[in-house]
Amino acid sequence: MKKYLNLSDIELLTLMNSSNHAAFEVLYQRYWKYIKTIALKMTNNDDTVAKDLVQDTFLSLYEMKKVPDPGFFLKGYLYKIVRNKAINYIRENKRADEYYNSFAVSADESTPGADSELLTKELNALIQHEIDQLSEEIKKVFSLSREMELSRQEIATRLNKSEETVKNQIHKALVRIRSVIKLFLILYLILFLSQLIKNFFS
Repeated sequence: MKKYLNLSDIELLTLMNSSNHAAFEVLYQRYWKYIKTIALKMTNNDDTVAKDLVQDTFLSLYEMKKVPDPGFFLKGYLYKIVRNKAINYIRENKRADEYYNSFAVSADESTPGADSELLTKELNALIQHEIDQLSEEIKKVFSLSREMELSRQEIATRLNKSEETVKNQIHKALVRIRSVIKLFLILYLILFLSQLIKNFFS
């Protein structure tokens, strides 16, 4: 690995794109402290999260397939990656806190045998919220697929898109919706059990 230490970032990236793991290791050693410093600043000095963000950032770098232009600035590129990943992490945590607080209010007003109609309403509201966060383009494709029950081919023809693009956009929408359903089930289970314990000891 020593022979790579004096190589420029561009030279190392070029080697990395040829599956040279030693070159990738040099880049890792060169920049991991810098990336972790940024991650710590953005996550309130949460060391565990910062370590995960460092790993995710370098994974994104490793998956970069194109050879960069001579003027490519790697440090700035890594900064953008870790910043975006940190923002996504903060967003997801904020969303989870909002959902938890919403469920906590519901749990205080109900019993473990809460009305299933109320649960369905809450879940539908959360799903609708996620759909509203989609881009207009994806939202339109998803609406045609789920509400009008058009096939991917019919949607592609109507919107003048490739069938593959329609498939990918529906997939993106479903990923978001599945994530909120999963979060709903986890949070409600936690609150359901806490309510049981509370009732048991009261």
